[in-house]
Amino acid sequence: MSQQINLFNPIFLRQQKMFSLLTMVQALGLIVLGSGFFYGYAQYQVTQLTRQSEESDQRFKVGQASLTRYTSEFSPQQANKLLQDEVQNLEQQNTEQAKVVSTLKSGEVGNTTGYSAYMQAFSRQVIEGLWLTGFSVLGDGAHMTLSGGVLRAELLPAYIQRLNNEVVIQGKTFSKLQMQQPVVDDAKVAEQMRARIAAQVAAVENDWRIRQSTKKPITPEEFNAYQQALIIAKTPSKQPIHAGYIEFSLQSEEDDKQKTPRK
Repeated sequence: MSQQINLFNPIFLRQQKMFSLLTMVQALGLIVLGSGFFYGYAQYQVTQLTRQSEESDQRFKVGQASLTRYTSEFSPQQANKLLQDEVQNLEQQNTEQAKVVSTLKSGEVGNTTGYSAYMQAFSRQVIEGLWLTGFSVLGDGAHMTLSGGVLRAELLPAYIQRLNNEVVIQGKTFSKLQMQQPVVDDAKVAEQMRARIAAQVAAVENDWRIRQSTKKPITPEEFNAYQQALIIAKTPSKQPIHAGYIEFSLQSEEDDKQKTPRK
């Protein structure tokens, strides 16, 4: 009879280390990393909540300021004051307009009938060779100024005499007369001269191009004539430039005597 002997003893097996140094270091790293992530997220949340709180406070302050302003503007006391100010302004405007109407009716400002009569008088008295470029009539017509142009100086006295036949101008005299030749702008005259020379040269050259387009040969006489015409076209005119009329200005007698408006 045989007998089996069990020599296996669990104590002699290799024991597995559940919490080795490496495992603990890795676990500690994961814990630190998770804590850092959680801290960062919590800090982000705190920042967002702080910003929202500040924005809410700002909106609250703006709304409170608007409410205060609306309350002050639309309060019964403020509305009553605004109405009183508007009534005072309207009463002041009414008083001023009444003064203006009263002054116009009294005739204190001089001419209250308008100036159409003067314009009709000027339009009726027309002399060929004389024209008006401007006139001014102030107040009741005591201050009057006429300006214009005339081809011959002797036409001006006749025009003044004819104006005196008009009822609206009778009794008014002109004490100051100025007559002068218009000032000629040299730069403008030079520009006109250059334009005229350019046009003349263009006309001569155009005629020459037309002549060259024909089949006939060009003779020396024709070429010399073209050169001579070109020289004449480029020569500035020596004739004096003048306006051809005289400018005049008339001022009424009372313009010199009175320097302040009538009362």
